[in-house]
Amino acid sequence: NIGGGRPNDLTLAISNEGKIMSCMNSNIYFFEEDGAQISNLSLVDFADSLNLPETRMFDPKVKYHPDWDRFIFCFLHSSTAQNNRIVFGFSQTNDPSKDWNVYVIPGHHLDTTWWSDYPALGLTQDEAYLTLNYIQEGVSWQEGFRGSIIWQMDLEDGFNGEGLSAKL
Repeated sequence: NIGGGRPNDLTLAISNEGKIMSCMNSNIYFFEEDGAQISNLSLVDFADSLNLPETRMFDPKVKYHPDWDRFIFCFLHSSTAQNNRIVFGFSQTNDPSKDWNVYVIPGHHLDTTWWSDYPALGLTQDEAYLTLNYIQEGVSWQEGFRGSIIWQMDLEDGFNGEGLSAKL
């Protein structure tokens, strides 16, 4: 059941060991290679310890880095300029159902009514790149598109749970 008026935001990553992390809209699912479900939780539950100002969480993206043998996960929080944030997680092991190092980076950087939407996640050997579109609040995304931004983050910092080195 998709519900919630959201489009189908589907993402999936599989580890070298066959651990699977799949997200559909605002839900996260963890599976074994044979398809047996390990567990599931919502994006709101994943971000519970972050004390974010609202519960609108959407646009999940997950990737697996085969050399690091870990998962990278992000999603958006709020579609208002005032509260817009990006939640970014780095798995501590190669099992995505276990512990994560979780960070929050701003989704809004200028003194405007713009917010970040439509994330795309890419990886190199040492860095994660997240692209986002700036959308003006209160109008459709087509009318409100104001440009794109790119975040660059150090994978070693994220996987080690250190202060995240993130550059806009």
